[in-house]
Amino acid sequence: MLYFVCLLQGKGAATNGSSQVAYEYVDLWSRRTTWGGLEPPIANDSVVIPAGTTVMLDVSPPQLYTLLIEGSLFVDPTADFIHLQVNYILLRGGTLRAGKCLSEPHPGKFTITLWGDKDTARRLPTFGAKVLANLDGTIQLFGAPTAVPSWTQLNATADIGATSIVVNGMVNWQAGNTIAIASSSFDAREVDTATITSITQQANKTSLIQLSSPLQYTHLGVLRTYAGDPRQNVLDMRAEVIVLERNIVIQGDPTTSSTMFGGHVMSTWSKSPWASYPTMQLSNVELRQMGQAFQMGRYPVHFHMMGDTSFTSWVANCSIHHTWNRGVTIHGTHQVHVRHTTAFVTTGHTFFLEDGVEYGNIFEGNCGFLTQVSNGMLITDNNPATFWMTNPNNTLIGNHAGGSLEGFGFWYHLDDNPGGASKTYSICPKYETMGVFKNNLAHSNQFYGLRIHPEYYQQSCPCCGQWNLTPARFEGLIGYKNGVNCVVATQVRQALHSCWLYVQPGRIHTVIGML
Repeated sequence: MLYFVCLLQGKGAATNGSSQVAYEYVDLWSRRTTWGGLEPPIANDSVVIPAGTTVMLDVSPPQLYTLLIEGSLFVDPTADFIHLQVNYILLRGGTLRAGKCLSEPHPGKFTITLWGDKDTARRLPTFGAKVLANLDGTIQLFGAPTAVPSWTQLNATADIGATSIVVNGMVNWQAGNTIAIASSSFDAREVDTATITSITQQANKTSLIQLSSPLQYTHLGVLRTYAGDPRQNVLDMRAEVIVLERNIVIQGDPTTSSTMFGGHVMSTWSKSPWASYPTMQLSNVELRQMGQAFQMGRYPVHFHMMGDTSFTSWVANCSIHHTWNRGVTIHGTHQVHVRHTTAFVTTGHTFFLEDGVEYGNIFEGNCGFLTQVSNGMLITDNNPATFWMTNPNNTLIGNHAGGSLEGFGFWYHLDDNPGGASKTYSICPKYETMGVFKNNLAHSNQFYGLRIHPEYYQQSCPCCGQWNLTPARFEGLIGYKNGVNCVVATQVRQALHSCWLYVQPGRIHTVIGML
């Protein structure tokens, strides 16, 4: 056995009886030695963690003003609960991490509360106020998998007055969690929320969930087929059920619900030659009271002008709810994976591609409902879509859009060229190659399940100025109880779609054809 002593000048020694262990020197937030012999930071202090320094957050500090991270800040994995309250968190090439990785998540509770007054808070250039900002750094928040799956569907219809539901799968949700059940009607507002009092796993691989209060609405749990359909397609009308809580929380301060001025998380790349490439990885994180109403660029989760991430950044199994400006925004950024994430009571377009230059992003197995109108953003936010796509060259698989007030489930809004900060004439969204649209579901939206507007003409050479059309496929969309229709397309050529369309009880059509 190899035995060695590791000496760090001025910092002490560490011994090891095995050559398989790597040491890292870490300063504890609670220790005076971390702060040069002084007391740890007090209320309203501004804190800098310089490059080359690693600090472990082992206590809940008083509310800070600014936290600048150029080194690394790790959350103590042995702490039961850590609460970090601050007006501004700015990573400048630094790292903020809770949990080691997806397979070694943070076991305790960790909450970030972002503070700031709508009228008096100082706005930082690019990042604004009340922000967790990542400039050329790394955000890695790996929550514990205590909400698996993040959403499921009813296994049986739950009637008005019911105090229990049966859902598909052996969920690991906990008593005390809050659930939301999507509407089964034409009205997206017929949503129920309740607290779980107990869960019983059943032999048929379902879960019986007892609720704290009776349901106010009927929620369907049925699969239907219809005589005369030669394909014997199955119409899935089982209402979605989501769980809201996670052990890692990012939230706006208590004033948010009255001011609509929540926190926001923003990651961007300076593109400086000496800068590292930014990464943002959020897994099993709950974001609530986030987003700043009517303010561009102030979203709960915002990938901003990061270029091609090559799937090193993602949002997985997260819960985004009660927000004031969108949900997940991907702006000038490519190849981000957003999967198994829920969005509930959001404002404006929710899963959102911004300029039209964005490509290669994957939206997989996400669920959003009760998407609300925003009267102060894009004019199209007056009729919001839960999934808003400005470039067809992205992937949407297995997503559910379960109710948008005044709006749509999925909207492909394709312009001649991208606008905003990504303005270019070398990309032509309304002629671009279709990515993947497969096995998505839309219901209880006021107008349409899927809207393609204003135009889409897929071409083999999008910006060549030649009329060389190729088919674009929208496959396996299920739509029911949307206020007007399952699909609408304003001006398209050679767009192939297959869709279940449920209009009213007793009226069902299988639509497979060319728009």
